[in-house]
Amino acid sequence: MKKAVPAALGALLLLLATACGGDDADTNDALNATIISSMSEAITSPDGILDAEAAACVANRFVDEVGAEELLETQVVSADGSYNENGANVEADTSRAYADAVLACVDEDAAATKIRQNLIKGSASSSLSPKDATCFITKLVATAGIPNLMSSQVVTDTGEINQNAADPDLATAEKSTAALLECIDYYALYTKERAAENKDLDAAKFLACLRRTVPESLWSKFLTSVTAETADQPALTAKVSEKTEACTKLATAK
Repeated sequence: MKKAVPAALGALLLLLATACGGDDADTNDALNATIISSMSEAITSPDGILDAEAAACVANRFVDEVGAEELLETQVVSADGSYNENGANVEADTSRAYADAVLACVDEDAAATKIRQNLIKGSASSSLSPKDATCFITKLVATAGIPNLMSSQVVTDTGEINQNAADPDLATAEKSTAALLECIDYYALYTKERAAENKDLDAAKFLACLRRTVPESLWSKFLTSVTAETADQPALTAKVSEKTEACTKLATAK
């Protein structure tokens, strides 16, 4: 009988462990269900790339891939499992996993078209003409791709324009600059902006001076540095400012 006690105790502990494990599993399942439900509702948008069915597909794939624990740690969701606005784009890793889930649940070309339309619509108040904005955005979406546009927070998790500041990495910033300079005459655009600020500026002289003294390679490096906030931004800004101020003096001389 004495030998039977440890065996019985072992069986009892095994049952208790199994029961506890079951409770943990039930808790995790409940948390996952809460996250998926909250997320599905949040990322469904009539103006975005996800309808209700696609949003549910994305939420299920995303939560299954990343896991509730990491979603809590990276603040994709709150402690109660509710999804935080644009939460999937908080960290680069979760953003990539989210973009992968999106591309597994929707047609990529259709999603890219919708994102392009949203960005073009959002560019209405920019200094670019509608034609130039359409060219720039079309090239940017095609070259950067949906994952980079999301991780850089150019667009939100719904595929709509991000009203907060974007945070592009260097590669995305370089693609943005290349797309911009392919679509517009940046010398002319910059001249137009300066002339609007300085009524005494001779725009023709200023433009001619810019073309002579500021190589496009410098514009490219400068614009990329500003977009990506690189370490060499101050030096490049100073270099561009020196040249543009010299042109300003030349073009306003009496």
